[in-house]
Amino acid sequence: MVPFLKGHQLFHHVDGSSLIPSPMIDGAENPEYAKWVLVDQLILSALNSSLSEQVLTQVLDCFTSHVVWSLLESLFAAQSSAHIMQTQYQLATLKKGSESITDYFHRAKALAASMGAAGQPLSDSKFSVFLLAGLGTDYDSFVTSLTTRADPLSPHQIYSFLLNHESRLAHQTHTLLSANPLIDQLTTTKHSAHFSASYQQNNRGRGNRNFRGRRGSGRGASHSFSNKCVKFAINLDTRL
Repeated sequence: MVPFLKGHQLFHHVDGSSLIPSPMIDGAENPEYAKWVLVDQLILSALNSSLSEQVLTQVLDCFTSHVVWSLLESLFAAQSSAHIMQTQYQLATLKKGSESITDYFHRAKALAASMGAAGQPLSDSKFSVFLLAGLGTDYDSFVTSLTTRADPLSPHQIYSFLLNHESRLAHQTHTLLSANPLIDQLTTTKHSAHFSASYQQNNRGRGNRNFRGRRGSGRGASHSFSNKCVKFAINLDTRL
């Protein structure tokens, strides 16, 4: 409402600086008073249309825009103080987390705008401090480079640099993810070759042992058969 009223040069009606013309002048109706009432009622209508039903019920007895404005200020003075403290706390604990730089910056700007609407606007330097403090460890080098600059940057310049840094981080992450399948493939191939060589070596050793075992078993069987033949021959000769 403030920009609307100031843009139409009507804010003096609500802040009390406008003098109400006398209703009568020289025994006749004052046309300036009628004009003032017309403008003031239009402002009053605009103010009432911007209020919620709960708040509107508290200003229905007000007949000028200045009275409505003053009552609204008194109604929301305590709430404004609590709102300012809450907004300051949100700015102090602001964290980027997994948000994009765009969403993070717009959230910070919304909190700063809320402070300005409550009558305590933030300077660019204070806003920049809150903005940089909420970044993650991926932005440590970026924060260091900005805090060591001799010339301060505006919030929008910082936002532009943050977008560039975010783009670089995304490119590095994409490069690492693209390299991982090749590394896994090379590792798998190496393990497969090692397993194949070990398998062949074990099979050769097992085959040799089996072959030697079979040869040993053959020699033992032949030797036993020969002994039996000799004993049979001796017994036969004795009988004859």
